[in-house]
Amino acid sequence: HKICLFNKAVTQETGLVNVDYNETEKANPDVFRDTFEGLGFDVAAS
Repeated sequence: HKICLFNKAVTQETGLVNVDYNETEKANPDVFRDTFEGLGFDVAAS
């Protein structure tokens, strides 16, 4: 999977981070999730 850290939408009400896994920017989804979950976000791939 590939994600773009610059193409994410955060909804203030739920703290949900929506990530587009079809973007071409390379990143490790697990690291991305762990980082944001560590900040108190619930991260869901959509």
